[in-house]
Amino acid sequence: MKIKIDSDVLANSIKSLQRLVQASTVSVEVKKGQFNVTGTGNGNSCLMTVPCTIEDKKGTASFSIDANVLLGAINKRKEVELTISDAAVVVKAQRYE
Repeated sequence: MKIKIDSDVLANSIKSLQRLVQASTVSVEVKKGQFNVTGTGNGNSCLMTVPCTIEDKKGTASFSIDANVLLGAINKRKEVELTISDAAVVVKAQRYE
């Protein structure tokens, strides 16, 4: 599944989850045309729906990742493309992969 998303919007959502529920790990789920980011921590959880463009729709896709790792990968990039497969998540932006 390929998704194009504004990195600033995604980064702000992740940072909000870190502040709200002290989430160190975030879960991303793409289904029914929605890009949902969920953070869980200390018995609390929060789900945010982030606007994006889904280019390759193949049912649902999901992954979990350390919030700081994902923030580092999308930091200072305008628009990123996430390719989600069964075994990996690839982040691309202009000359970065």
